[in-house]
Amino acid sequence: MQKVASALVALGIQKDDILIVQLPNIWELAMLYLAIAQTGALISPVPMQWRLKELDYVVRLTKAKAFITISEFRGTLHGEMGRELRKTLPGLEHCISLETVKDWAKGDGVRVDERVAEQKKVEANDSFTLCWTSGTEADPKGCPMHHYLCLP
Repeated sequence: MQKVASALVALGIQKDDILIVQLPNIWELAMLYLAIAQTGALISPVPMQWRLKELDYVVRLTKAKAFITISEFRGTLHGEMGRELRKTLPGLEHCISLETVKDWAKGDGVRVDERVAEQKKVEANDSFTLCWTSGTEADPKGCPMHHYLCLP
């Protein structure tokens, strides 16, 4: 987790940046919640069934800095959708594959970045995640959750 946070910081991810994450329920998703929180950024998980229209909407609305996804899942080319988003949305600086995240987690070529440890301590009222409503009758609505809602 520390190496993934360091790799994100090395890419320029900072406190309050938003990272859209479209992954199935796998261990890397759980790890990304913690690694992204460690950078001070917000994870914004989106459903696997969302396609370019919904992704374009949330990336534009949030001004997301990165999109993390799997190359292909159940016949859908999620990685290709991410590359398409980067072409049309210049503010989306990074499209990161699950394979890259796995490499970071292994620690291959990733040094622990001191800037992660130097990040301002996360406070209870800081946003932790930005979740989405289903958008069945209108565009999805963002629902921020704060660290104090996640504490026991």
